[in-house]
Amino acid sequence: GDIRQRFFEEDFLPDQRTEVTTKSARIGLRHAFSPGSIVLGNFQYADRDDDFEDVFIVDNDFIGLPPPDAEDIFENPIDEENYAGELSYLFRSNYIDLVSGAGYVREDEDNKLNFTLQWPGTDPPTLLDSFTVDFDFETDHYNLYAYTYIKPFENLTLTLGASYDDFDQ
Repeated sequence: GDIRQRFFEEDFLPDQRTEVTTKSARIGLRHAFSPGSIVLGNFQYADRDDDFEDVFIVDNDFIGLPPPDAEDIFENPIDEENYAGELSYLFRSNYIDLVSGAGYVREDEDNKLNFTLQWPGTDPPTLLDSFTVDFDFETDHYNLYAYTYIKPFENLTLTLGASYDDFDQ
């Protein structure tokens, strides 16, 4: 449920219920071709389920209807699945260091908003008292990068870098 940790005391939802379940896995690799030439990689997967529910009392006097007040039941289950991977190459020498790599992130999210208006003493809600809105989000993010550190003198390092990102939602 909601806990009172906010500055405003009235910003509290006593009927709020939230349950979050996350399953994740991650694997990484490191291979050194030589002390100055290293490949790093990682892949991770996460599956997250959020269940959120809250009950609001609708004040009929406020909206101009006679009593009794109704309950507005709000549910927002979210199912989210993520994949991410990155591969990097590190090179070190006396005069040049290089950091380069590529990555990819994929996120799929299914989001539902369920609203039910329940009048006291009535049977289960009718179609007019309940509705659901579905949202589906897909995100793809690609990135490439390379940074070179050039050391022509002992007290001077020049940095040259470039990166590219492609984000689609």
